[in-house]
This record gives sequence, structure tokens and C-alpha cells, in this order.
Amino acid sequence: MTPGTRTHGAEQSDETRALLSNPLHGLSEPRQLAAVLGVPLPELWRLSRAVNNYFAFETQTGGKLRLVTAPRRRLEEIQGDVCHQLRRLGQPDYLHSGMRGRSNVTHAAGHQGQAWLCKIDLRSFYLQVTAAHVRRLFSHDMQCSASVAALLTRLCTTEGHLPIGGKVSQPLAFRVAKPMLDELASLAMAANIRFSCNVDDLCFSGEKATPSFLWRVKQVIHKCGFRYHDAKCYRPGQPRLVTGVLLTDAGTTLRGRDVLRIRQELSARFNADPCEKKLRSLQGRLAAASAIDSRYRPALDAVQARLKSLSAHGSIRGAPRNMLVQST
Repeated sequence: MTPGTRTHGAEQSDETRALLSNPLHGLSEPRQLAAVLGVPLPELWRLSRAVNNYFAFETQTGGKLRLVTAPRRRLEEIQGDVCHQLRRLGQPDYLHSGMRGRSNVTHAAGHQGQAWLCKIDLRSFYLQVTAAHVRRLFSHDMQCSASVAALLTRLCTTEGHLPIGGKVSQPLAFRVAKPMLDELASLAMAANIRFSCNVDDLCFSGEKATPSFLWRVKQVIHKCGFRYHDAKCYRPGQPRLVTGVLLTDAGTTLRGRDVLRIRQELSARFNADPCEKKLRSLQGRLAAASAIDSRYRPALDAVQARLKSLSAHGSIRGAPRNMLVQST
């Protein structure tokens, strides 16, 4: 949390009001949940017991293959409604995920110009949040009956944990980890250290965000039953990489290897037969890059136009070479 923001007491008061007025709070019977979600109760029971609610696929993130388990359409819609209600509970100032106008870029940029910077990731975050965690959240925090909590848990988890690829996973994971994150926010505030969280990435910066402070952070995470990895401290003056954003004395930018990869892919895609799958991968990479550096926006627009043409006509004519982003 940035020094000078409102106190946790004020936040808690706001959160209490939001909690008590939330449609999911205090549900005593499954039929009430069905009414809130606008779904017939028999359909909720059927989906909660189905064995084919998800499909799996691999995606590449940061050079690593990751298995994604995504809900099928009907369950995705229901999880989206639960997600919407959870996000109505309010979010603390330190959170930069699942919020309009906030992202990995705002998460990183908030630490620009600070002396020391420490970062640490929660390992396999969604897999660490088990069905038991989710059931307790709905029964204890949301004050739902045991039957409602059990039904919601079955609708929102798979194979005993949160799905990697479900809309509801981020707000549920955050709510389960919130007591720990609030404790870390208080620890940072007491030391006049900035703290922010983007999904599973925790970042601290300031004069006292040193290795000794990072050790205290690790102790809190361990005490709360979570595992961590990729803990690192940057000294004053060092370029630092935070959620894909490179922070330097000159501002925020992309890593050199990310720039090179984008330029290589742009050149290859616009000088070969179009492949929709690869173009969509490039589109995602350019969207992330343009959020950091606006020079990538024209290239993103060109790829999006080519995808639109591919969808409409089945083939795409080449884009001009001046669409290629030049590195500096």
C-alpha cells in the first residue's frame, strides 16, 4: 500500500458494509443461491455433479508451458456471476488484479523511482487454494449455510482446487489470501514501504525494502500456510523486472529479449502464410507490450486488422514493413 492512503480501519468499515449488503452473504438455502444467480436449482445441482465441466489446453507464458483448465460455457457463465458478486465486496488499495483500470503495468509502475525493491511470488497460487479454503470462505466469511457453501464450492473448484482458467479463480484466491495480504500491507505501512499485489506477485519498495524486510515477508507467508518462490531484492539504481515490466531510471519499458521476440514474430507473420493461432499469440504479446510502451499500438492495430480480414475472407494480404516496431 502506498504511504498516505486511508487507514485499514476505514477500509474495514467499508468492507463490512459491502459484505453485509452482498447478495451472496447469509444465504441459508440452495434455492436462494439459485435465485441470486438466476439459474434453476436443478441445473445448479446437475452442474455441481457433472464430470465434464472443464476442458484443458496448454499455453505458453514467459517461455514456459502451462496447463489451463477452463470451464465450459454454461459453468463459465455461472462462475462469472459469482465473480461479479465477489468483486462487489470492494478491493483494498494494494490490489492491482481483477480491477478496472489496474493491471500488471500499474502494479509495476507504482514502484518506479524507489530505492530498494523486493518481490516474491506465491507458488502455484490457484492450486494452493483448495476446495476446503473455498468452502470456509463461503461458510465463515460470507456466512452461508453448509449446504450453500458446499454447492458454491463444487461450482467454483475442480479436482480439489481453483481452476487455472476460470473467471472466479482470481477473486476467490484473493479473498482466501486476504488476511495474509492485509498483514503484509500493515507490515509494509509500518516501515513506510510501498506494497502492491497482482494475482500472485507481491512487490515492496522503499528505503527499508531490504533483504531483512523480505525475510519478514517470507515468515508471514509461511505462517499463513502458503508457499512462495522467485524472491528477489534489487539494490538502489538497479533495473528491476516486475510482472514483465522493466523499471529503469528512465521509466518503464520492455526487456530487450521481449522487444527482439516481438520484432522477429512481426517480421515472420507478415511475410508468411497467415496462421490464426500464431497471429492471436502475437496479438496477446503486442497487447501486453502496448500497455507498457505506446509505440507498439500501431503494430497491434495491424495484427488485429489482419485477424479480422482472415476471419472474413480466409486469407490476408501482407502488412507494410513500416508496421514493424523499431527498438531504441
